[in-house]
Amino acid sequence: MKKNSDFKNISYTNYEFISIFIILVSCGLISNIPKQILTNCCSASIIGTSVLCIVSYFIYKFINKKIFNYEYDFIEIIKKTYSKPMQSLIAIIIYLFCIFYIYILICNISYNLKTTTYIHSTIFELAIYFIVAAFLVTRNGFNSIFRIAGYVAGAFVIYIFLLFILSLPFLDISHFLPILGSGFKGVFLVNLQNLSIFAPLFFTLLFGGQVHNYTRNNSKNLNKIMLFCSMLLLVVIIMFIGAMPSQLLSTRSILLFDISRIVSFSTTSIKIAPIMIFTFSFLMFLGISFVLLIGCMVLERLKVIKEYTKVILSSIILITTLLLLPQSLFNFYNIEKQFQICCIIIGFIFPIVTILIYSIKNHNQLQAFTLKNNKKHIKVTKTGNITNTNNIKAGVSEYD
Repeated sequence: MKKNSDFKNISYTNYEFISIFIILVSCGLISNIPKQILTNCCSASIIGTSVLCIVSYFIYKFINKKIFNYEYDFIEIIKKTYSKPMQSLIAIIIYLFCIFYIYILICNISYNLKTTTYIHSTIFELAIYFIVAAFLVTRNGFNSIFRIAGYVAGAFVIYIFLLFILSLPFLDISHFLPILGSGFKGVFLVNLQNLSIFAPLFFTLLFGGQVHNYTRNNSKNLNKIMLFCSMLLLVVIIMFIGAMPSQLLSTRSILLFDISRIVSFSTTSIKIAPIMIFTFSFLMFLGISFVLLIGCMVLERLKVIKEYTKVILSSIILITTLLLLPQSLFNFYNIEKQFQICCIIIGFIFPIVTILIYSIKNHNQLQAFTLKNNKKHIKVTKTGNITNTNNIKAGVSEYD
């Protein structure tokens, strides 16, 4: 397998790309987000989760339609929308967002493991394994992550649905009542902050038309990603709210871990614990490595740095420094709330604002481009790559 010394040799199939985003959302499922949804919505958690899925789907359907109609690549949209200094600032902000993202993921799994299993270990002792894994995995670039994700994501989906089937005898219909749970505000307004679980969809914009196989007659991979991620989230929420009364959820941490123990009251629960910890940790290894490479890719493509390899080690050092800072669990929850706001701003608001500015600045050119694009033919290969017979840019295959 060829290593990526730059970002021009990235290759993946549709299945592999969907797999990496299932893994990223799975990292969210392992974190505190499902617990926050349940806390906000109580017995109406299924309704609240459905609202999140629908809102995020329509937002990204709009974003992708606009971006891939014009340039096939959000990076190109940024270049044509903002000045050079602003491009550099945006690249740095997205990079720092990726670092923040990794920090939150590592802290989440570390705090949860400490409170459930490794009570005598420090947060940094648990986190160091994820830091070392991120450094080793990122050295092989995107290709190796995509290959591994293709195998791991399918196994995790099977595990979730098997767990759901085993939990059916423990589901209590009374836990889903009253229908509106904590009321209209909690279900439909306060719960919107949990859109952050779908923030990884932002990263699909950076890979260009090759990801989505965009033609007017083809359905986009975004639909598949949203379908799988939404099903996973809904199934997990149904397990939680059905198997546990909402008043008990405030004392729980790794909810998937709890559900696994609930469905096996025998000594099997002790034997399965190391397997689950390994599985969750491996998902985190892949998730944080992918996000780190995303941050480096943006820096390189927006000309802040010449080679991404020069910032991987410094990024690892920065993350390590953040994890060394003493932090109580209460303070971490406050930081996590700020992280959710950042996810919504960068993952949802920023793309929409950029598209609107771009559309206003290039209104006449876009009309001409759309008319011209209607006459062009895009040939899609079986592996999910796009071959543009009329030399339309496909962000990933041709960078700068």
